[in-house]
Amino acid sequence: MSATVIELEEDFKTDVATGKSEEEENNLCNQTLSLNQFPVNSAITENDAVRLHSLLTKGEKIPTKSDLNCCMVTLVEQRNAVKGWAKTRLVDKLISFAQNHKIMNPRDTTSLVTNLAQLEDAWQEDEKLAEKVWWVLFGEFDKWTGWETELEEEIMKKYQWEYVGFTGKTRSRRQKGCVAKIMVWQKAQIVKYVNVATLRPGSHGKSVCVTQPKEMLAAQGGKQKFRRPKGVFYPWMVRHHDEALAESNRNGLYSVDSEEEEEEDSKRPEASTDWQLKRHAKTLKVT
Repeated sequence: MSATVIELEEDFKTDVATGKSEEEENNLCNQTLSLNQFPVNSAITENDAVRLHSLLTKGEKIPTKSDLNCCMVTLVEQRNAVKGWAKTRLVDKLISFAQNHKIMNPRDTTSLVTNLAQLEDAWQEDEKLAEKVWWVLFGEFDKWTGWETELEEEIMKKYQWEYVGFTGKTRSRRQKGCVAKIMVWQKAQIVKYVNVATLRPGSHGKSVCVTQPKEMLAAQGGKQKFRRPKGVFYPWMVRHHDEALAESNRNGLYSVDSEEEEEEDSKRPEASTDWQLKRHAKTLKVT
């Protein structure tokens, strides 16, 4: 496979959804999170640990190296737990969507697909499945309004987690939590994973996406003026990898709408509950 082929994130290729012991599960329970507790996929840093320590001590204690090491371990365990759970839950949903769209197992044409490998094989071997695969990877999520928040609530209920300052309160769309962001990231990894299957030798080499092709952007003066309606399939959403490869590598095959929301979120002020944590992260000195 050439170096230009879509690269999957290392965390997705590794099965982080391995079973945890009851003790490990219990250790993750009843924890308080900030909206920006951990980064989605970049390295967890000492600054992240300082913020967590400040959250846990309400900024009343200067952290030691041992304190920060413990916080780093906690952050890694929390993020791995979310990524593993999200991967398992999202794959289950995709297979359910694929079965609803009657995608058959290419190795047994009398039965529907039952796992991700069978879905990949089906898409690899039959480009006529393009519209169905698009619905599985994008269209059904368009119809599932607020899916990332719903899954966030599900796992946070499982571990009895709460975002500081939001107990029993409803957050606006501008206040997307770190857990919901990981749901979006993990779903994008699965999209890449399925699309990569058509790069295998002998396959049709097409991918499904929601990013507009260059000719559409050029017709709009180089700026995106057309905002796609959710849950509507267009033929331009299926094209060869050589047309979509550059943009898929750049944005991970997120939908255009998700990209815009994430970019807008990054420019907005952080939620008011995080200002104190941010201040402490800058002012506390590590001993």
